[in-house]
Amino acid sequence: MCREISRDPLEILFDGYYYDITEFSARHPGGDVILYYTEKGEDATQAIQQFHNRFFPKVKSLLETMKKRPATQIENPLTPEEAKRHRDITNDFNELFYWMKSQGMFESSPWRIICRLEEC
Repeated sequence: MCREISRDPLEILFDGYYYDITEFSARHPGGDVILYYTEKGEDATQAIQQFHNRFFPKVKSLLETMKKRPATQIENPLTPEEAKRHRDITNDFNELFYWMKSQGMFESSPWRIICRLEEC
């Protein structure tokens, strides 16, 4: 996903706050997927909680180092099209998450470790 160079900070909505992820976005281990949640009205709370559930305390610590500001409903009113896009992205995310979970991708096992090492 490409993004235009901008002076505006990249912010992600998590648990009622906007976090400035401008510098972190290039280092995000999941790549550009984080940029989908920088769009106006997108809430990354569920995605962060589910995909980072095994090391959530580390994620919370990282978020605490970032600039944040409270979110307000007034600053981000969604148009019907934006609300539909948000629902669609959330539904796609849930479908992907539950498929990955059904494949055992969030379970620790020696086999998964070996497979990951062989990919390197």
